[in-house]
Formats: sequence, structure tokens, C-alpha cells
Amino acid sequence: SSGKLSQSMGILPPGDIRRSLVALSNAPELMNQIVQYRFEHDGVFQGHSFGNIFLAVLAQIKGSMPEAVRALSDILNIQGIVLPSTTTLIKLAARFEGGLVVKGESKIDLCEGRDGNLHIEKLWHEPDAECDADAYSAIINSELVTIGPGDLYTSVITNLSVKGLCEALSKTKAKKLYICNLMTKPGETANYNATEHVSEIIKYMGGDFLDYILISNTALSKESIAEYVKKNQAPVKTGDIDNIRLLTKAQIITADIGNQTELVRHDSEKLKKEIQKIVQGIG
Repeated sequence: SSGKLSQSMGILPPGDIRRSLVALSNAPELMNQIVQYRFEHDGVFQGHSFGNIFLAVLAQIKGSMPEAVRALSDILNIQGIVLPSTTTLIKLAARFEGGLVVKGESKIDLCEGRDGNLHIEKLWHEPDAECDADAYSAIINSELVTIGPGDLYTSVITNLSVKGLCEALSKTKAKKLYICNLMTKPGETANYNATEHVSEIIKYMGGDFLDYILISNTALSKESIAEYVKKNQAPVKTGDIDNIRLLTKAQIITADIGNQTELVRHDSEKLKKEIQKIVQGIG
């Protein structure tokens, strides 16, 4: 949905922005459900999220995606500010082991027609993306910057690859927290443990600017693990913490921050409590 709207209307992909807005929303739950609603029936809207289309329309009315985000922020009465890391219209590109180059976030993400065990050797934008001035300023003036969770390359490192963003991370006095993924993903992080996740984050940051690393030690049920095996996914293992300490000066925290219902996800309440502990320590 995001890719199609971006290409056809010349706007920033609205999907991640939409999810961030809903996460911070103080609007009635029905409004949040409407914004998140995805059309499933055959037709011109099939596969599209209503919120994505709404943002696309607002971008046309307001003249830009940042202005559209501000407008929807007011509608949803969000607690906080959502800023794009870049306003440059770009295409994500990745070179895999063996030299295969794939362009387009959805094509990298879906892992169709290639070996899911191939790892990404390099990720970049075409053309180069410039960090949004407001995002740069927000990072500089922060007290705590959280990085992740999300798909390692297509959700997290894609932001770190924005020109100027890591400069802001290196200059800010804010503490930097990396929240490691719970599950591996075919086509991106097959067989990766926590050490490999941290290694890639530091690589694309251009240095060890991390102060904290949060890794889940939630015990998952055999049933959940078995379901993910069918998708060629597995829990991200902590591995040898000493190997992580060789990479970074950051304080390594392991905690029960996972949740398993239909899907294995970070538990928002558990995660909030761990972040609050870090914030209290900073204070």
C-alpha cells in the first residue's frame, strides 16, 4: 500500500508514519481502528490501509507529507510529535551475498524469488537521502533516543542510512538505546543472534554511540516457536554477551519484554517499564 501510493502520488510512504501516529493517539479507539483499517475485498482499494489513503489525500491538500502528518496528528490528538527521518523521495536498495541487488523496500522485505538465508552485505538509498532538519534537531535536543524494534534493515537501518542522521546521533548528548528484535526474519536476519543485530547497528551508525542495549529473555511456548518454524523464523538468541561487549561500551540489559498471542511481539507495557527504569537512571 505504502509503495503504491508513494510511486503513484509522489509522496513519502505513509505506512510507518500511520502506525507511529496511532501508537501516540489519544483519539477514541474507533477512530484508531478506522485509520488502521485495511481493505481486503477485491477492488481498487484492495490491500490499502484507510490511514495510508487518508494521509495521501492530506498530503495533496496540505502540499506536503510533513504538513499532512501535522494535520492527522491534530485529528488523532497525539501525545508527542511524529517526524519523518527524511523528506527525500528515495528507493531502498540492498546487495546480498553473491552480488544480488534488490531495489524497493517491499521487494527486499517480502523475500520472493531468492534464498531467504542470504544476508544483506550493503543497504543504501537511491538517491541519497538527506536528514530532515526537524528530525535532526529533535535528536540533538533529546534526552533519550530509542532505536528499534523493527525489521533490522527495512525499518531500522534504512533510517540510520539517511545522510546526517547518524551525525546527529554522534553529536547529541542524549543516551541511545537499541531494542533488539525478538524474532529472526528470512531475507534479512536468518540465523542472526543478538550479537549480529548489534554489530549491524553499530556498522551503519558509523561508530559505537550506543549507551544501552535491551534484549528480550522472554520464554516462548513450544507452540509459538513451532508456528514460526513454519515461516522459517526463530527467536533471536542472546548468545554470548561477552561477544556483544567486544563490540560496544553499552550497558546490556536482558529482560522479559516479549508477548505471545497470535504473533510474538514486544509487550508495550513491559517495554515501557524497562525504558522508564533507564530514564530514571539518566535523571
